[in-house]
Amino acid sequence: MAGTLMSKTGLMLLLLAAAAAQAQVADPTRPPAALAASAPMPGAQAASASAPKPPPELQALRLGRNMPPLALIDDKLVRIGDRVGEASVLAISEEGVLMRVGRGPDQWLRLNPGVRKLGVAKENQ
Repeated sequence: MAGTLMSKTGLMLLLLAAAAAQAQVADPTRPPAALAASAPMPGAQAASASAPKPPPELQALRLGRNMPPLALIDDKLVRIGDRVGEASVLAISEEGVLMRVGRGPDQWLRLNPGVRKLGVAKENQ
């Protein structure tokens, strides 16, 4: 009786192992099929190299009384006088970062370009 129970259990385990081997379990770390289909092909790198480079992005400012101002631009910490690509940093203030590219006009990088800072009107008392 014990022998038949052991053989039935062994047979059951063998069948379960075979079924698991045949079943294809989805990899939870694999990107969705829609993203994988839209991934660039290896030969597409040359086409993307000729695409225009996006403007630098200001990510953070550090301003203080007893410390030099710093800015985080495109994951790089910069000071006044440093270069970011072809641009040089002229000023760092609460307004943003003033940059100059070559002999062109100066340009401001702002943390929130779509937001304008307005003064607060005082109420008459």
